[in-house]
Amino acid sequence: MAAVSVTVWHGTDAEPFERFDPARIGDWKFGFWFAVERGTAEMFGANAAECRISLDRPYTITHARWNAIRDAHARDAGWFAAWRGRLVEAGHDGLHVLGDVFRTSRGLEFKDPEVYAVFDASRIEILEWHAAPTPGPR
Repeated sequence: MAAVSVTVWHGTDAEPFERFDPARIGDWKFGFWFAVERGTAEMFGANAAECRISLDRPYTITHARWNAIRDAHARDAGWFAAWRGRLVEAGHDGLHVLGDVFRTSRGLEFKDPEVYAVFDASRIEILEWHAAPTPGPR
């Protein structure tokens, strides 16, 4: 894939911060995750950072491939660390998972979101923080 510079969203329950810190990724240390759609990011926390990411050579896969990888290795942090290492060695600076729409035989549509994982925090610019909307009564 060619270089990308795109506005994306990062959801978190952490208080707003000024820069992404690699020490805060946690046990999975694959990268910093971003969604193209704000609503997707808001599912991951009460705060959503609107960001610009710039990647020179993201590795792009379909959502079907991503789901297969997660199904096969969901509990294996070591596998994901090794895969990230192989991607970096091959010159990739992030992962791009394409969005997809699944249509049922009854015409219902379910959306798999387009997401990015950024390996290097210096490729991320925080533009603005937003509080996720509070759900109202049902």
